Amino acid sequence: MLTNKDIYKSRDTTVSELVAQMMELKYFDEQFMYYATAYVENDVIKYRLNRSASAMYDFWANSMERHIYPTGVKRHVQLLKVPSGKEEEKAMEVRDTFIIKLQKMFPKELFQMLAALGAVPPTDGAKDLLEQWQDELELCYEEDQICLYAEASKEAYNRKILTDETWEKIKQWVKSRQEQISRNQNVIWNNKKYIYGYLFEQNGQLQDYSNAEKTIVFEHLFEMKSKFMPHTPIFFKLELSSQMQHFREINFIRRFIP
Repeated sequence: MLTNKDIYKSRDTTVSELVAQMMELKYFDEQFMYYATAYVENDVIKYRLNRSASAMYDFWANSMERHIYPTGVKRHVQLLKVPSGKEEEKAMEVRDTFIIKLQKMFPKELFQMLAALGAVPPTDGAKDLLEQWQDELELCYEEDQICLYAEASKEAYNRKILTDETWEKIKQWVKSRQEQISRNQNVIWNNKKYIYGYLFEQNGQLQDYSNAEKTIVFEHLFEMKSKFMPHTPIFFKLELSSQMQHFREINFIRRFIP
């Protein structure tokens, strides 16, 4: 005689098998999600799309070094019925829909402004400040502190208050220090997990936001950007000491809030 436990177990198995069959037969809508940004390169407006949020945010974060000044990252989600074997065709359809949406969203005047921004010559306005900070880190081998310096320097470069030459020297110093730290780290830290975060100013108060997922922090940061809220770059530290409090203790940080 079947017990209630056996009946429920049998029912759950049947439902699971039915759902699996329905998925195989493409009964459910399939979700397509793309991230995108647009920019001008060689006088041509280009649209860059990717299904990976992290790949898109990484491209955006490093684009200024290529002298590309992109729009903010946008996300597009679309549900479609997809017949078997038509996955790539439907993906192309979604990409085309997203590009048309982006073309309507970003007028040509915006790209003209971005091109004008890119043409502004950089200065070394932050050089003395960053050299002073680097001197203070001369005996520091804490990974998160070097990251803090590197990201703040990169933000200064992106805001054109560091020239290419100065930024290249800073990158080489950071790379050398990170290699030294890596060589001296214990093997138990091979699978390190980080917490990512940044500071922003709201109603005159300095606040922080952090998450173990870097892409989530990037999405939150872009929300702050869209509201024109002052903010710092994204920093990280080991999850094992994940409190953002140490960010608050760095008075220097306010100098990088526009």
